[in-house]
Order: sequence, then C-alpha cells, then structure tokens
Amino acid sequence: MKNASQEFGLFIDNLRSTRNISREEFVDGILSTRQFQRYLKGESSISNEKILKLVDKIELDFFSVYNRFLKSSNIEHQIVNQIYDHIMALEYKDSYELIQEYKNHTFTSAHYRKLFDLYDILTRHKLLRISTDMAVDYFENIIDYPKCMKNEILNFIELTALIYIAQIITNEQKKKKIMLKLYDILKYHKISDFNVKDGKMAVVYSVFAKLLGTQEKYPEVIYFTKKGIELCELNKTTNSLAHLYYYCALGYMGNNNMAKALSNAKKAFFVLELENSPLRYKEFVKKFESHFNIKFSEFKTW
Repeated sequence: MKNASQEFGLFIDNLRSTRNISREEFVDGILSTRQFQRYLKGESSISNEKILKLVDKIELDFFSVYNRFLKSSNIEHQIVNQIYDHIMALEYKDSYELIQEYKNHTFTSAHYRKLFDLYDILTRHKLLRISTDMAVDYFENIIDYPKCMKNEILNFIELTALIYIAQIITNEQKKKKIMLKLYDILKYHKISDFNVKDGKMAVVYSVFAKLLGTQEKYPEVIYFTKKGIELCELNKTTNSLAHLYYYCALGYMGNNNMAKALSNAKKAFFVLELENSPLRYKEFVKKFESHFNIKFSEFKTW
C-alpha cells in the first residue's frame, strides 16, 4: 500500500494534468523530473517544502487541495468497501452494477484504483462475463506476476489476487508454487498493510484454509482457521466466522478427530443462527450432510 505522502503526490500530479501544465514545467526549479517520477512510484520521498512549492505551481491553496485529497480518498474508500460487501454477500449482480456506476471515476488513490479493478475482475468472473484464463491474466497484470512472487512481503491486493488465482487455475504446478508462497506469507505475517483490526484478513484465512483442505493438508487447515477465528474474536465480528468454524471442523475430521470436528461444526451453525440468513443456513446444512454423512436432524440437538 502506498503511503499518504505518495498518494498525495499522485493526487497533485493529476491536478497538474487537468490544468494543462507539463510535468517538466511543474517540477522546474524544485526537483528533477526523474526525482519526481521516482517519488510517484514510491521509490523515494521529497520534503514537505518541495510539496508546498509544487502545489503553489498549480496556483491553488495548499489546504484546499489537501482537503479535496482527503475527501476524495474517503469517497473512494466507501466505493470499494460497498463493492466488497456485495461480493462477501455473494451479491455479484449488485457489485457489478456498482462497478459500472463508478467505472469512469477518476481515482486519486492508486491503491483504491487497484482494489476497484481487482473486485471488477472477480465480479465479472463470478458472473461468467470473462473466462478463467482472462481472469487469471488480468489478476496477474494487476500484481505484476510472477515478479511479485519474489517479494519478501506482499500487500493486501497481491495477497487477495494470488489467493483467487490459486482457486481457479488448473495448472497444478503453478498452483503449488502460489500456495507455498501464500503459506509463507500468512504463517509469518509478511503483509505490508496487515491490520489486525481489519476483518478482511479473517476472510483471507478462511479461503486459504479451504484451499489447503482440497490438498488434504488438515493440520494446516486447523492452524489457519484458528488464526481467523482469533481475528474474529479480537474484532468482535462474525465476518466469515461460520466458514472458519466449518473448515476447522473439516480439518479435524480429516485429522480423524470426530469429536472436535462435530464441536466446531456446531459452532458454525450457532453463528449462522445469529446471522439469521435462511438461505446460507440451508446451504451449510446441505454441505454438512454431504461431508459428514450425517442427517442434520440427527446432529442438531440444541
């Protein structure tokens, strides 16, 4: 994730463009064009004094410009969060409509622009508007794959894209490499913008645990679902909690511990009852009977 200074630099560079000022003219007498380009890419920083001089070149009041920047960032935060909420609720048609509404929005934040594009690709793939191969190509372009695989630390966008790629690709060798990278990143918290107060990370643990389950890595499934459950408890949220308990149950079943498997399955249904979503509850009942080979009516004793 870009720092606030760099995001502000991108914002004023966009203002510079709208006022038809060339980049060379914009930085003349303040810093070199090369220095400014490196600053916009996040490769270096510049002093507050130089930032003030750059804003003065646009002939606008600094505080007015900065307030516009903050307002714009807040709006963009709201946009991508609304799209994310629709995706988490499996409301892909609603997320698609929202994406179309803001398709031509000029994002001042490169971070939110990438998140928007990420959710756009995911939504279109879920609605079968693009093929799996196209979706993978788009995701890889956003995160500069495979170059990003060499990074010691990943950001949230890279992490999310890699997890989705791992879910949909058919190339088992490529999937294995991505899974090993994800395991290292999540096991040792190598995430640049990791925030323990962000419920989105619980979703990441949930999806990754599901992927591990398809590889029959049951101890790892238990480990990562417990990490996700801890996050939910810390943040007092049920975001993905039912899935986490359920995948944990499957992990214990695969590990031949049926008592703990049924205990965690029961917790998953307790969470679903609190969420009061009959459709989701029905889907979980169907999955439970299929995975555990037990009639739900015989299982539910509470």
